[in-house]
Amino acid sequence: MDETTTQNKLTNSYNANNWQIATAGVVLVAFCGVLFFGQWLINLTLGFVPGIAAAIGSTVLSAILFAIPAGIGFFLPKDQSRYNKWRGITRMFAILAGYTLVTGIVGAFEASQPFPGIPDFILPLVAIVYGLMIFFVSGYHRVGMPWSQRWVALTVGVLLSVGWVLFGALGRFTELVVALGNGIGFGMATALIVSALFHYEPDLPKRRPWLSIGYVWFVVLLLPVLAPYHFAAQLGFLRTGWLLLGLLVGTVFTISQKEKNGEGVWPVTDLLAVTYGLGLAFTNGVEVDFMLDVVLLPYSAAVVIALLVSGLVAIVLLVARKPLGKLSGVITAPILAFTALVVLALYFLVGQPGLQPEAIIVVLKEQADSSAAQSIEDYDERRGGVYQQLTAHAASTQSELRAWLDERGVEYTPYYLVNSIAVRGNVFTRWQIASHPDVDYVLNDYLVRPIHPIGSGSLLDEVSASPSPPFGGLPWGIDRIDADRVWEELSIEGEGIIMGNADSGVDWEHPAVRSQYLGAEGNHDYTWFDPRWGSPVPAYTGGHGTHTLGTSIGQDGIGVAPGANWIACRNLPTNRGRVSDYIACMEFLFAPFPIGGDAFTDGDVTRGAHVTNNSWGCPPEEGCDGFTMPIAIEHLRNAGQMMVVSAGNSGPTCSTIGVPATADQAFSVGAINESGVITGFSSRGPVLFDGSGNLKPDITAPGDNVYSSIPNNSYAYFPGTSMAGPHVAGVVALMWSANPELIGDIDATEQILIDTAEYKQANDLCGADDGERNNVYGYGIVDAFEAVQAALEYEQ
Repeated sequence: MDETTTQNKLTNSYNANNWQIATAGVVLVAFCGVLFFGQWLINLTLGFVPGIAAAIGSTVLSAILFAIPAGIGFFLPKDQSRYNKWRGITRMFAILAGYTLVTGIVGAFEASQPFPGIPDFILPLVAIVYGLMIFFVSGYHRVGMPWSQRWVALTVGVLLSVGWVLFGALGRFTELVVALGNGIGFGMATALIVSALFHYEPDLPKRRPWLSIGYVWFVVLLLPVLAPYHFAAQLGFLRTGWLLLGLLVGTVFTISQKEKNGEGVWPVTDLLAVTYGLGLAFTNGVEVDFMLDVVLLPYSAAVVIALLVSGLVAIVLLVARKPLGKLSGVITAPILAFTALVVLALYFLVGQPGLQPEAIIVVLKEQADSSAAQSIEDYDERRGGVYQQLTAHAASTQSELRAWLDERGVEYTPYYLVNSIAVRGNVFTRWQIASHPDVDYVLNDYLVRPIHPIGSGSLLDEVSASPSPPFGGLPWGIDRIDADRVWEELSIEGEGIIMGNADSGVDWEHPAVRSQYLGAEGNHDYTWFDPRWGSPVPAYTGGHGTHTLGTSIGQDGIGVAPGANWIACRNLPTNRGRVSDYIACMEFLFAPFPIGGDAFTDGDVTRGAHVTNNSWGCPPEEGCDGFTMPIAIEHLRNAGQMMVVSAGNSGPTCSTIGVPATADQAFSVGAINESGVITGFSSRGPVLFDGSGNLKPDITAPGDNVYSSIPNNSYAYFPGTSMAGPHVAGVVALMWSANPELIGDIDATEQILIDTAEYKQANDLCGADDGERNNVYGYGIVDAFEAVQAALEYEQ
């Protein structure tokens, strides 16, 4: 055979191979396109199916979609090498189908459970077990361990995590373990899926490295391996920073995979385990959802660094790909050690180092019964009696457990409104306390992770604001409930009543609220408390608290009861609250104490608020269970302090009223718009989690486009049931100012509000309407003028 003929045959073989590769690539892209369209269609269709059925249905149908191209592999001739690339693709989809099924069912079951769902370690454990099963079935355990390439892969993973190490923060030890477990599980799944592409041509990465890198990049970019991890906003940040991750995975794979199947699995697993694991460990899905305004800047900075570092690392890997594949572990291991030490030094010097403690609320079995106080006629004596009873009962029943904590040097804070103790310890302390004979149950008291300084300011300060009071008229909410008629026709503005504001803090020097503040420059004893950050002067995070306070008692026509005074407590220094802060503020507004004082011994009920506005909710993500807060609210009601609570902003779905508005003892408020129609966001009843079926909310008030004060002497329009609640709290202040005999009589006050409300029929009843009340408007829209008139006529 002459040389020309030989060359032609080689050329034809090369062209045929290229055609096979190109065809396989087109098939892969087409498969992915069809499958993702199918998945979108499934989710769209099942969006109308409630609960776990939709989640499981979506999982099963998605797995079937992935299994369809996998099934094609059974019909491909096994004795013809030209189909090897296609067979690799079908194998990839088979592994992906199995992974989707097992993790998707676990994720679906978790999503169907109340927060926090199933134990966090279940999902990564399932992913790891599935990965190991595929690993051994594939025979990869018989392949030698490429330690040199593993050190390279780990080095790359550490470098890719620099942004999150610098701008994120670690949580509790258990969260760190779960995050790393997720990283290992997700990383192994991705590595096995990538390796499956080359299972029938293990030498392809060596022969055609650039093509192999492109294949892997495409696959990793589209893989939904993190889908069961359901914090979408958190994953949005991480995935943006990982746009070049597939390129790095492909390069590491081609460096590691030489001729044998499975050589590249462990290096890729290492790279992804570190990248996924540290990314999840240094971020928190709930905090991203609740505090996006605060974490946006630091997380965005982490994304930018991740992209820059991954770009630089990609260039180095691509340029030095061949030499790196030949380096021994004697060289690559020290490189990994040096890189890890540098990143660790940056973490301690520039980052937010340290783990968060296991923070819990320990609720004791013995809870006090303060109902007898309702028979005490004198208001101050009644409040004082409840305070003395609760503090004495808590001190007595907590003594043994507190002594146990003292012996072990465990940090804790006791409470009396709920006989409970906030404990900061470790996971072993938690297990021991939970089994203590005096303990009823334990709640999570989630600590917010340290926020990088560039994210410490809230974007709420940057809302569109006006530097002056309203445009010559009244805000529509004041006009809608006829509060102005109370001032003008009845000459009542809330004098003699103290409003308690539990919120994100207050700009106490704002002209709309400054004159009614009971504190003074240099003296904020009994008038201000910041349980989390300990600010000795009134402070604020964002404008929410200043806005709600302005609506309840503000000057210049923005507040319902401009003659009332106020004290405040910051229970929301960030938009993610915690149970201990909520209880601490309830105690302070009931029996204030001086700065640095003791709630048990220094409380003064005569300085406490008559009525409190609570434009906050405590969802399960913050630790609330729906049964603990009502204990405190019941005591406050028995003591004669009225607690007005916003219903929540989870409408229009039924049964979305949030804690503590779900409590029968709290007076809950939904929101209407300027047309007098319920807003779409206003939460509806009934209350179902406790089996009561109680109709909620109790009443509705203006809560859309509400004009009020915000920090820096400004004003702005805010929407939310947070804005509706202060209208009702202000009306209560007017009623009690008009007729002091009503002060402390919660039953009579609520009945007047109910009787004078403007009843509204709801189009969507959410299950009930007894002719007087429904789960949308409650008893109707509050009417300040009618309520105050009725209060004036009230006699005990």
